[in-house]
Amino acid sequence: MVSRPKYESAADRGNQHYVLSKLGRAFGLEAEVPTEEYAFYDGMFSFEDRKCVVEVKTRKNERGRYPTYMLSKNKYDALCGATNHNMDALLAVQWTDQLGVIQLPTEHTVSTGGRYDRGDPMDVEQVVLIPTTNFKRVPE
Repeated sequence: MVSRPKYESAADRGNQHYVLSKLGRAFGLEAEVPTEEYAFYDGMFSFEDRKCVVEVKTRKNERGRYPTYMLSKNKYDALCGATNHNMDALLAVQWTDQLGVIQLPTEHTVSTGGRYDRGDPMDVEQVVLIPTTNFKRVPE
């Protein structure tokens, strides 16, 4: 197995916890955070008889800046796989102007994309492109 740099920072995890707490207030629930360092999700909410895993992303642009939200296809597939275990899956994106969520699986297209600025060839992969207009705004 090829060892890759770890790009997630303590600030990233802090942003994830902040978004999870906003979601928790909106849902009236408290988020559970995975203990595994490389879990396929960032948080989980437990309802009466169901669990919902959540992937959290924060962006430095407004929701309307791009027509689609890009997510690794591997990450998307892992999240959608939660439905095979009687769980729901959400993608939560905190843009500068609002927090949006979308239940997975959802309408998307597949393309090749990623980050080119770090010089890491493994940062370019198959991605899913989800229309940003399909995200539901979470009230603050």
